[in-house]
Amino acid sequence: MKALIGVVAMVLALDAANFAAGARLGPAQHGPSLFNALGSDDFNDKLPEALAALPASQRQAFEARLARTKSFHSLLQAPPATAEFPQEIVFSAKVRVERAAFVLTTSGNAARDAAELAGNVRLSYEWEGYPDGPMAEAQSAQRYLAGHPNTSVKDYIQLFLMHRYRCAFEAAERTIPEALGRPEPNGLAWAEQTRRVQRDAAVAYRAAWERARNSRDEVARTIASDIDAASYVYVATAAHPRTFKDK
Repeated sequence: MKALIGVVAMVLALDAANFAAGARLGPAQHGPSLFNALGSDDFNDKLPEALAALPASQRQAFEARLARTKSFHSLLQAPPATAEFPQEIVFSAKVRVERAAFVLTTSGNAARDAAELAGNVRLSYEWEGYPDGPMAEAQSAQRYLAGHPNTSVKDYIQLFLMHRYRCAFEAAERTIPEALGRPEPNGLAWAEQTRRVQRDAAVAYRAAWERARNSRDEVARTIASDIDAASYVYVATAAHPRTFKDK
């Protein structure tokens, strides 16, 4: 199973890197290194650099939390051997979410709650550079949190929301010019719809950022800053949801 997860992660990263729609999509190693390290050991060559930039106390706290990966064992039920490849990709993504939530959370209920979150959150097979996928994933996690406000993995959910809403925001920024290049009237309608998605993603990102940066958990606050400070997390763009001003 570990071999399968590694192969799938590589496929996803290569798909992102090779996306040919006029945008540079960022595979995992170009995103927030601390956030990525929670869920996977793959494509994290920039983690040492990110750790070296932290104050000693934050670095030690993060490394101690990351050591929890050694005790992680997925509680999710693997798909059958006859499962289609997209189903395997989604499952491996769920395991990454489960591991990330477990690693960040020190509660005795971490394993149970991480598995429940991963089993219920909606994850996409692929995003293809558009905002719909990450937006739907974020909204799915938001609904889960609303129904489970006392879950022990709520700090991780806020980080997940920050990441996915920023991905949706960046993807919308890439999509708007593409939409405007389409014939009228469909192109203009698509562009306006995408602008609304971008506005919604920016508002939701800022809300998640406020909650995450005010967490009682120092490690969660450190990772929130890592996500926010990244030059981009999915699509290379100078626009940032925290400083976005609607036109």
